[in-house]
Amino acid sequence: MTLTFNPIAYRNLLTETTPKVIETEEEYDRALATISKFHPAC
Repeated sequence: MTLTFNPIAYRNLLTETTPKVIETEEEYDRALATISKFHPAC
């Protein structure tokens, strides 16, 4: 499997959320929902 980096998708992801340590289940759920927009397999 070849992974590709899409700088536009990454920029869009960073506008929605700031990378940080996930400390609660609520934060995990929110992060998963955000990631799912960009990577449907999640």
